[in-house]
Amino acid sequence: MKHTKKPLAGTLGVSPNTQVAVAVVLILTSVWWFGIRVADQRRAALLHEEARMRDHLDELRETHSRPSPDAARPGEVDHALRLVNDALPAERESQTLVDELVTLVKRHGLNMESCATAPMRREPAFSELPLTLRLLGTFDAFYQFLLTLEASPQVMRVTGLDLRKVKEPNEPMLVRMELSLFFRPDD
Repeated sequence: MKHTKKPLAGTLGVSPNTQVAVAVVLILTSVWWFGIRVADQRRAALLHEEARMRDHLDELRETHSRPSPDAARPGEVDHALRLVNDALPAERESQTLVDELVTLVKRHGLNMESCATAPMRREPAFSELPLTLRLLGTFDAFYQFLLTLEASPQVMRVTGLDLRKVKEPNEPMLVRMELSLFFRPDD
């Protein structure tokens, strides 16, 4: 008698179509099981991160809702404002300060081509006088002028600076400088 191998379907009594259907169901079940498990892990990680961020936000809210021990008391703020206000010259001295600025420019060997003032901007606590200067001179002279301005007690702000490129060390350069002088309002 000749021995022939019987297919698996024949030994189990399951048809090939049923075997394919069972294999597909097993594959889909394992994909579903592992897919859901991975999604659940991601969801748990996101929930944990959300809780951590909420805790951090609550800490920030609590920290910023309490007054800082270093915070100035209202009386100290008023005192500091009075000191700053006392340091500012009176608005009526504006022309004197502009004249001093022109003298400072000349003292540093710079030529002033123009000095244009814009209208004074008045606020309750201060007044601001915008100026536009056009200066001609060497780089070194202009640099020394800036150092003197920086060391001066006058409160000012440089809002614009335009320098023409210097080709030679002692060649005059043209500088356009925008700055503001600050004053306390006249009473």
